[in-house]
Amino acid sequence: MKKLKRYLLLLLFYSIGIAGFSTTRAISSSGNSFNYPIITIIFGDTVNFELETMQNVVEVDRNSWISNDTTPLPGFCIPFGGGKALPVHLTIGIHFYVCTPNAMIGMKGIIFVQDPAGILDKISQTDFPITTKPNNGKFQLKIDSSQLAKNYDLEIYNVQGDKIYASSDKQQQKLNKIDIADIPKGIYYLKLNGGVEIQFKKIVIE
Repeated sequence: MKKLKRYLLLLLFYSIGIAGFSTTRAISSSGNSFNYPIITIIFGDTVNFELETMQNVVEVDRNSWISNDTTPLPGFCIPFGGGKALPVHLTIGIHFYVCTPNAMIGMKGIIFVQDPAGILDKISQTDFPITTKPNNGKFQLKIDSSQLAKNYDLEIYNVQGDKIYASSDKQQQKLNKIDIADIPKGIYYLKLNGGVEIQFKKIVIE
């Protein structure tokens, strides 16, 4: 019953959004990359891809995204030159996408879709755990992994998709000190890249 009520609520918000309260976010290509490789939207929003004539976008699963594969999912597919990913394809959760001609050189991105209450389902999408102890922006990051990678590149993005922090050579099984105390309070996303493994985690700066 609770699940039914939740989905009815989401349907109501979606209907309201279609009526005029939803927004459209723009993602543009810049050479062989996207200006916002990671963004967060609300369920019911539309994403407009502004692409060059020889660039398209297809939604892929996480493993394909990590390996720069272009095998598409039944999700959104943006034609060469650009177009819109509509709410019907932007369900709550994480959506991975690549540019087919440039996937092998890393032209790809991620869309996080939250429900109107701000809850993001299946946010972890993890193969290995990350332990963080955030407070006012100064915290320790511990990576527990059984994978081959020993060092990781760390990037932190705000919900608008702007990269606000980047650092290399974060080591697993050690406490890595992070200091982003100068940024505003709110929700941010960690991206850890170990080469053979990539993980995302939502954190809250209080």
